[in-house]
Amino acid sequence: MEPTVSDDPPPPVPSRPSRRRLVLILLGAGLALAVLVCFASVALLDSAWLHDQLVAKASAALKADLQVADIQFAPLRGAATLRGIDLERHTGDSDLTVRVDRADVEVCVFCLVVRKLQIKRLELQSPSIVAERRRPAGAPSQDTMEKLKRLVHKKVQGPGASRPPVPWEVDRLIIHDGALDYTSAREGEAPFRALADAFEYAGKDISLSSLYRLLYGADVRGDIAIGGTAHLDKRGTATPSTCSFTEIDMAALDPLFDQNDALVVSGGTIDVAYAHTGLDQATVNLTVRNLQLARNAEAENQQFMFVPIDRIIAYVARHDGNLELSFALAEETFEHSADLDAFAHEVWTGMWIAILKEASPDSVDELVEQGKTKARELLQGLREKGASGSSD
Repeated sequence: MEPTVSDDPPPPVPSRPSRRRLVLILLGAGLALAVLVCFASVALLDSAWLHDQLVAKASAALKADLQVADIQFAPLRGAATLRGIDLERHTGDSDLTVRVDRADVEVCVFCLVVRKLQIKRLELQSPSIVAERRRPAGAPSQDTMEKLKRLVHKKVQGPGASRPPVPWEVDRLIIHDGALDYTSAREGEAPFRALADAFEYAGKDISLSSLYRLLYGADVRGDIAIGGTAHLDKRGTATPSTCSFTEIDMAALDPLFDQNDALVVSGGTIDVAYAHTGLDQATVNLTVRNLQLARNAEAENQQFMFVPIDRIIAYVARHDGNLELSFALAEETFEHSADLDAFAHEVWTGMWIAILKEASPDSVDELVEQGKTKARELLQGLREKGASGSSD
């Protein structure tokens, strides 16, 4: 019997995987293992770790003590809920206390792998902020020109020269139903006080150690009691950014500037509105109603910024205390003071310069020239002081 020959092909011989395929398999396995390790690393983080990070950041950025009663932290979701938040900062000339019922926090999950805390969103519910600023008793008051000299000195030093910023970045900060109690006081004098209740806030790209960045690009709405009740509507995220501050009690605001001029505001309200033009400056429009002026007989200089005060009082009286004013304000003025003191002073000074342009046109040229002379003398003195200091 003849053997039969099968027509079927021989069974395939198993081939070894190619080197390239083997490398891809190993890379995939390594990548999967790395991802697993990263997830495990993040999952190991707990509320105690987050608490320590927040306390350290509050100390570094704000020089403040932070306490949190309860933290619920889900690291893999990058979400946390904080309750019973107390933040306090006490220095020689100021006190700050912040109480928050609840805060919802969203953090960057990938940053947690390297143990870095990056806050993407911070939402505060019903925070209560109490701030007090104390000035030394018996410190001499300054007239408006002395105030201007101090502002020029700050500009020469540059923004933030006196207090280097320590970053604590928050991508987005939201405040609901906030309350603020701000007092600026000096022993023996009536304090300046502003109260805000039920204010709303929304800002992005925030640095909690810089009031400029905290306020300039934010939306803020609420009522503020400064003598009477003023209404704030600031839209810093709009294009152009705008701000309106209506019915400010000028007599109550006057003590904030702590100046010793012959001209004193004894009554009236002011509406402030500005729009940022996109050309590094803002156009400020002021509406003054029922402005009442009085003379400070104790002032050494019985002029106001080189203009006799009788001329200013007479001009305001002719208009029954009702004025419409406008001027331009450079954007850089927001940055020259950590507490926005320079910005408030320049708005106040800009208002008076606008009044003088109307009340005493013939004195404006003299005012400008004398102001330039004073500024040149001050700048020259600062340069000489800097040169002598560098040579010592």
